[in-house]
Amino acid sequence: MQQLTFVLDENDSAAEMVQSVTTNPAYENASCRLQIVFEPNCEDYSHIRRILQQATEELATTHTVGMTLMGPIGPTVRVPSHPICTFLLFEHSDATVYTYDCHDLSPVEAGSAFCDELTKLQDLKGILCLTSSSTLCPDGFINAVAHAFPDVPIFGSVAGSPLMSEDLSAVFAQDRIMNRGIVAVALCGSDLHLWCDYTLGWRPIGKGLTVTSYAGGGVVRAINGEPATSLYKRYLGVGTDEYFFANTCTFPLVVHEGERLAARTPLNYTADGALLFCATIPNGTQVRFSYAKPEYLLQESLATANSVANFAPQGLLVFACQGRRVFLGNDTADREISYYSEACPTMAWAGGYAEILHDDTGGGLLNNSIAVIGLREGDEVPDTPHAPIVDPELRTQGTVIPLHERLVTFLEATTTELRATINELARLAERDQLTGFYNRRHMDKLIRYELSKRRTGDDLVLLMYDIDHFKQINDQYGHDVGDMVLRDLTEVVSDAVRTADTLSRWGGEEFLCLLAETSLKDGRMVAERIRQRVEQHVFDPVGQVTISIGVTSARVDDTLETLFARTDKAMYDAKNGGRNCVRVR
Repeated sequence: MQQLTFVLDENDSAAEMVQSVTTNPAYENASCRLQIVFEPNCEDYSHIRRILQQATEELATTHTVGMTLMGPIGPTVRVPSHPICTFLLFEHSDATVYTYDCHDLSPVEAGSAFCDELTKLQDLKGILCLTSSSTLCPDGFINAVAHAFPDVPIFGSVAGSPLMSEDLSAVFAQDRIMNRGIVAVALCGSDLHLWCDYTLGWRPIGKGLTVTSYAGGGVVRAINGEPATSLYKRYLGVGTDEYFFANTCTFPLVVHEGERLAARTPLNYTADGALLFCATIPNGTQVRFSYAKPEYLLQESLATANSVANFAPQGLLVFACQGRRVFLGNDTADREISYYSEACPTMAWAGGYAEILHDDTGGGLLNNSIAVIGLREGDEVPDTPHAPIVDPELRTQGTVIPLHERLVTFLEATTTELRATINELARLAERDQLTGFYNRRHMDKLIRYELSKRRTGDDLVLLMYDIDHFKQINDQYGHDVGDMVLRDLTEVVSDAVRTADTLSRWGGEEFLCLLAETSLKDGRMVAERIRQRVEQHVFDPVGQVTISIGVTSARVDDTLETLFARTDKAMYDAKNGGRNCVRVR
């Protein structure tokens, strides 16, 4: 295959582009021709209509799809101002175009209909997805397709608009322009290979926050029970004004999508404090603020560019977020894009309201990222590997570090230390200091949770065991030796139970063991194994130590108090039965 890319500015007219493409031998010999158009002007769609008319008249055998681009975020941001047309000329592969008008059906319904069409195709290797309207929330479409075809990467973009306040975004295919629709291109071929990845660079910071009121359509009304916009005011000092997006796009919220971290940037806000996103963010979603340094973004992009260069792409599509450009500045953002042009000089890049990339590791709808898709026909790669792409400025040492980067480094280091301290405090709050078992308070919570599942039958068992004559050990050897016995007992019992079983120090020399999904018969066997292991162990310097164990299983109407009381009685049955034995109630 071959890729040809044109910028239709004063130096390269549409007529000249057509002449250059149609006289190229790869065009004449292509099994399939796909033109992808990125259009910055969408006020009345007149530019789009001219491009589509030309494709119909002069490139009649070419599939033409495209989207509108996002305008600059602020007066200093530099973005493409002329149409970009890239042609993918396949030698053996095929591209099939599908369009869905989402005035008539939901993204999920469109995804279901698309999946029906995909079952008719052979050698499906990837799906280009272009969607319009910042409120469409195409993740319903993406998720439906990803569920049906988990091994097929889905990539593309949500179209943009020149003004954030007026969404004029559109996608188009052949002679159809949709301001609320989806264009999907199925790429098929037995020797077609795709390389897909995305780079983020932003890192989570601060505590986790929970979406508590989601109204649908990408509208998040409340986070942690407060109006969603108030969080940006509290943590960043960002108010709801004309600069809201420019101020928030460099501090995106992040969520986990499968194995990947994905950003969520609010596109706008409402008078009542809601935030508007391109993606669905349902109630209960855990989000966190994030931060970055320029070197984080550049280093990740450089590594991604080198990886795709080693793939030896014959075509390369790059979807980049403007939030990165706001953060990096125009020159540094251009430098980042240049990494990918070194990997494939004919590559095309564009940006809308959001990027799309979903593969077998997760992902989906993205913000503040760069989605990179390399295409190649044939298994052979050049014998000589691609020369490493380097950025000498990233390797500079001993220079004066900008003040804002030093502050970010300080914040990062202190946040890491604080998080480690909080994690340790949380661990200590639920663990017994001497044995390392869960403490009574945490075991209470676990038992209440298990009981809340309304288990039936004998599928939840509780054991309680107590060291026989432990007071005599303390009196004869002292409390230090008594503590040693408790620690040794911890190791013996831990080795005797399953990894799924939960152990707790209930108090003094009394312990609990919670056995989920276990019958009463099996619970008694576990208890007997514990008793025998303890009896056979030599506790230096005490010698033999024995325990008495009570066993019971949960009933549907049990509370923590009734379950514990029955277990306690079973243990005292063992005490009264001569000790060093197991009794069941």
